[in-house]
Amino acid sequence: MRRSTILKRAVAGLMAAALCLSCSACGSSAGKYAKSYLGSVGQVLSAVASKSGGPAASAAPSASDGAVKLDTPTRFTVDGSGSFSFQGVDGASFYLIYFCDTAATGDGDDYLYASSPIYEDGSGSYTGQFSDLFQAAYGEYLVKVFAFPELTDASQEMSGAATASYTYTGAQSDPVIDYFWDTNGGAFEAVLTNVADYTYQAYPDAVELTFTNTGDPADVVAATLEGVSESNTALTVDGLTRGGTYRITAVSRSGSPYVTNAESAAVTVSEGVTLGDVNVLSENYTWSDGWASFPRLTPAFDLNGGSAGTLSGRQGAMTAEAEAVPAAANAGCDYSYTIRIDFGGFAMDGALDLKSDGTLEFTESGAGPIAAGAITGSWVDNGDGTATLSYAPADIKS
Repeated sequence: MRRSTILKRAVAGLMAAALCLSCSACGSSAGKYAKSYLGSVGQVLSAVASKSGGPAASAAPSASDGAVKLDTPTRFTVDGSGSFSFQGVDGASFYLIYFCDTAATGDGDDYLYASSPIYEDGSGSYTGQFSDLFQAAYGEYLVKVFAFPELTDASQEMSGAATASYTYTGAQSDPVIDYFWDTNGGAFEAVLTNVADYTYQAYPDAVELTFTNTGDPADVVAATLEGVSESNTALTVDGLTRGGTYRITAVSRSGSPYVTNAESAAVTVSEGVTLGDVNVLSENYTWSDGWASFPRLTPAFDLNGGSAGTLSGRQGAMTAEAEAVPAAANAGCDYSYTIRIDFGGFAMDGALDLKSDGTLEFTESGAGPIAAGAITGSWVDNGDGTATLSYAPADIKS
């Protein structure tokens, strides 16, 4: 599940000319640590044209039409806090700022991040904060500002670049960990659920988890999620004692020279999670079983009347809600139910058997792009007319 973030070179025509105003991603300090802006000047200018009511960038005049180049903005300064200032030029309609690799010194080199437009207001002097115009990852950049004429002005073309150096540093966020204990398979899955916080910081080199058995201080298990990226956020933890109750803590570590705290605060994931005979899900744990809509846990299933919504499963942001209707118990079962499932607008039938040996099977018929399937698991009578149903995702059949 590991994938390195790849910075694609953004190549696009500017004002229908062959000139490409972007800045090279190759060897970028930002590219080593976090996700970069993917786009082109053509896209930026198209957005400007749309806002101004002018033509698309591809319809604008090119240098070969005899247009005169605008003067380059002057007195371009940048400080360590991300504040900038520059002097505008005659004939400009708006200005764009680009973050580029430090080696991308040419006006036509590729860029990493592009600002929103800074429109000419007649003041002649412009100041601001980079963070108000766009987001960028921590790193070292060559910053460029260009002046642009009105998109309909065939007599002028964009300026050359005024440049300045900028090193963007900052703290890494504390990790947020959610988890799932599968009592049927004995697996504990931990997930870094705030990975998006690091997109414009620097991905941690590792997130370290520590599990301490509250009933046996000598029972300590450490596990490390390495190579963190937006597609590598989950870790299966082995060596935990079934039946034990664990306090869980987490800390993230980074070797990035642009991160000001190499180690985050040690956060408490849970004061005590019991790895017993039923599944355990933390509040923000989500999962995907392909197109299946199977749940992971039903903590208070109404044995006598069934209940709408108690068999909830999640597929990303989509939720499957099921209504269970009691039926005659099948052979070898204490309880059986017919199921009606609504999953993202698809209606499906299903069945649920709570077997006398403490196992269960939940089936669904499938509908539209959702294939028919089944999941097994276990159930425990809560003694109050309800049961806790624990499903085994490793046993999905579809």
